[in-house]
Amino acid sequence: MRRWIFGLLLLGSVGAVFPRPVPAEAKLRVVATTEHFAAIASIVGGDRVDVRFIAKGYMDPHEIQPKPSFAIMLNQADLLLLSGQMLELGWLDEAMIRSNNEKILEGAPGYVDLSKEINLIPYSEHDLEDTPFFKLNFTRTGRKTGNHHFYTDPANGGPIAKVIADKFSDADPPNAAYYKANYEAFQKKLDQKVKEWDAMMAPYRGTKIVSYHRDWTYLAKRHGFQVVGYIEPRETIPPTAAHIAKLIKEMKE
Repeated sequence: MRRWIFGLLLLGSVGAVFPRPVPAEAKLRVVATTEHFAAIASIVGGDRVDVRFIAKGYMDPHEIQPKPSFAIMLNQADLLLLSGQMLELGWLDEAMIRSNNEKILEGAPGYVDLSKEINLIPYSEHDLEDTPFFKLNFTRTGRKTGNHHFYTDPANGGPIAKVIADKFSDADPPNAAYYKANYEAFQKKLDQKVKEWDAMMAPYRGTKIVSYHRDWTYLAKRHGFQVVGYIEPRETIPPTAAHIAKLIKEMKE
């Protein structure tokens, strides 16, 4: 609690996080929950945006420890880019509330759900049973739910970039053509690379794999891998010794 109070006191000096440009050169201030979302935003936004991110690429997005700096970063953001599928459950909501920035709350213009153009793969009830995600996925009505690791299929970088470009254009109309051109160039290059990567992976279609987490579901679907087991029995639930022993036996078979 003391750390959060200290962080809130620092909001007055948030310029250290987002240096204030002169109005004529003002950039969109963007915060992404993960480094990979930020990377795409930087390509689409170019020199017209200032992009920050919270979770680095090597971090487990389920295990991020809340810090006062998150609220400070979010306080003056114009846009918040997030998975929209509860990837950040357990740490983002608290930071958003403490940021005191109504522009980025769910339902506000600055809240950018990057899953909205994705063909989501749904979780089964077994995948989420006894996890923090179960109640939110299977007891809330009217919520579009799906596996939140959609970014592991590289082709999904396209719809992610499209959502970002549209939001940048809405928030900064004078630069809309610039964002559109950057998005189209990105999509063209991505289409080319996806064809190359698909060709490289074609010999591995049908390969049986074991995944630690349900984070490779989209990549497995794309390349025809058969996921025969998970080290985590359900999403974010640590494995028991019995589960590991059973899994090892299945792997040997």
